[in-house]
Amino acid sequence: MLTWLRSRLSVLVLVALWGTGLGLVMPLAKDIQQTSTAPAPVQLSGPCDFTMFWVVGRMANTGQAADIYTPQKILSAEVFPENPHIKLLWFYPPPALLLVAPVAHVTPFFRALYLWIAGVLLLSVLVLHRAGLGWPVILVAVLSPAGLLNADLGQLGFLTGALTVAGMLLAARRPALAGGLFGALAFKPQAAMLGPVLLLAQGRWRGIAGGAAVALAMCGLSLVLWGPAVWHNFLGPGLQYSHFVLIQPFPRHPPPVDNSNEFYGVSVFWMCRSFGWSVRASSLAQSLAVLGAVTACWWAWRQKNADPIARVALTACLALFMTPYGYLYDLGGTTIAIAALAWQERRLLLTDVLLFGWPVLGLLIALKFYLELAPVMLALAAWRATKAMRRT
Repeated sequence: MLTWLRSRLSVLVLVALWGTGLGLVMPLAKDIQQTSTAPAPVQLSGPCDFTMFWVVGRMANTGQAADIYTPQKILSAEVFPENPHIKLLWFYPPPALLLVAPVAHVTPFFRALYLWIAGVLLLSVLVLHRAGLGWPVILVAVLSPAGLLNADLGQLGFLTGALTVAGMLLAARRPALAGGLFGALAFKPQAAMLGPVLLLAQGRWRGIAGGAAVALAMCGLSLVLWGPAVWHNFLGPGLQYSHFVLIQPFPRHPPPVDNSNEFYGVSVFWMCRSFGWSVRASSLAQSLAVLGAVTACWWAWRQKNADPIARVALTACLALFMTPYGYLYDLGGTTIAIAALAWQERRLLLTDVLLFGWPVLGLLIALKFYLELAPVMLALAAWRATKAMRRT
């Protein structure tokens, strides 16, 4: 009876959070309706990170790649003067230009946005299906709050999650391909930091070589296309400015126009900052989290008889402990992995529901109580996956 009640409660909570999560795509739906009825100027209904991608890509295409790490010069290229939701800050390494520069050739803006969303989604689905995940799991992940949030923002979190999960699923069967998928994350390297750890834990040297080859190729191509100045500025003022943004105090009130980056955070660093800790104490906590995640990942991938799906779910949770730059849209990978585990077990636990709904719950908690509690939720999900792995 108690098991039946827990199961029904989990389903009811999930449905409620999913319904709330649909609100994440309402600004995008409104924009689609507006642009389909009238050729209005760019006037977005809510935050959209693709505006940053599009402007940076256009700068790269017009010979201004060296300026993309200078906020003042990016703002001077502003093409959305009447939109208060747009904040142009570019922290991605130069290989990310390989993604945003081609789509920036597409005009007008909304056509490029819809093409970008469709392309990112299609690539993510193909990668997951090629790695062996079934269509029910993929569909659930795409329509999850994390998937909807990525679509609404025009973000890359679902694609990075798909590449990471696919790499972990293929690590034992096709290590070279798995390493290549991790290496392809050179456009957002913090998402693949556990990739080399799990490949080394299993002695998959072909995977290490494949990942290094792809990552070096992407870095080399960006160097050839946009010159050494873009790398010089990324390693200099780009990293300095990203550090400056990182260490800002956690907001104690909603900003008047748009939510601050920290409200969308999921990292240990930002959790500690929300508790009022100093930058030094928060950095120490983040370092301990990285050490713990690496140790747990090494242990998990050294286990001989562990269930592969449960191990992937555990590692996907650990991946978000690896960097202070973690956002709600980066929950795409953990959502995919936990969905696969729940489907395999044919049961839905409350921890699964919390993970699925965290793009809604986490944002509400941050805006209402000014606390970042995502690492607590991730620790619960990691423990759930560990028990499933050891049980097998």
